[in-house]
Amino acid sequence: MQTLVEIIDQIKKEQTIHREQLQALLETTDEQAVSYLRDTARKVADDIYGKQVFIRGLIEFTNYCKNDCIYCGIRRSNPNAQRYRLTEEEILSCCANGYELGFRTFVLQGGEDPYFTDERICNIVAKIKQDYPDCAVTLSIGEKDKASYQAFYDAGAEGFYHGLVLGLIALMDNQYKIKSNRESGDGRYDISLIPREKKYPGIIMELKWKSNFDEKSLEKFEKAAQIKNRLLCRKRLKMLPISFQRKVSPAQSVHQV
Repeated sequence: MQTLVEIIDQIKKEQTIHREQLQALLETTDEQAVSYLRDTARKVADDIYGKQVFIRGLIEFTNYCKNDCIYCGIRRSNPNAQRYRLTEEEILSCCANGYELGFRTFVLQGGEDPYFTDERICNIVAKIKQDYPDCAVTLSIGEKDKASYQAFYDAGAEGFYHGLVLGLIALMDNQYKIKSNRESGDGRYDISLIPREKKYPGIIMELKWKSNFDEKSLEKFEKAAQIKNRLLCRKRLKMLPISFQRKVSPAQSVHQV
């Protein structure tokens, strides 16, 4: 039978967890094991994200909700809730104010309001991404089905694809220290892979997403990558520019140095 420390080490190594392992960790009263779990989780988080602090601009755009969760102040049966909905213009105005204040992630949060259909949400997300392409958009609007989630990240998907790439390269953790700049913006690379041994080259990744990449956009992206790679070659670094297009497998341009 595995010890709790062995379970934690296995989860870290295999990047997955089984139901029985999760149950064992949730039910344990072993303080040493809990401490080891916290330390391990913190090290993994630090390796990927470092000590960065990400500041999000929260936009509470509706407090109407079809649900009646008894613990929630905006449940539909609460007669004391003063209901409101922000218009699309008001939401975009909040983004404009937030951008001036330095926010580079906007969180649209609200109750499960039937007025805000998938089409309305997609239009709002698309306009935010159009006006602020260097910003991430996060949604906190309750439970949706798969088709809705598909539509949402099609409307402004860079954050989704960033997470996808992080998941794909997670197993390279034994060769590289993986760092994400998902929400830091300001022209920084999206993902960097720092080699744990000198025999491996360093790798930096830039991700771009558009609903419709034309040839000129792709050519411009690739030329910029070629220039950057020439500058990076002396430092044993490689840059991988990766472009995504709506509902299409990623088109990857890799330039060797």
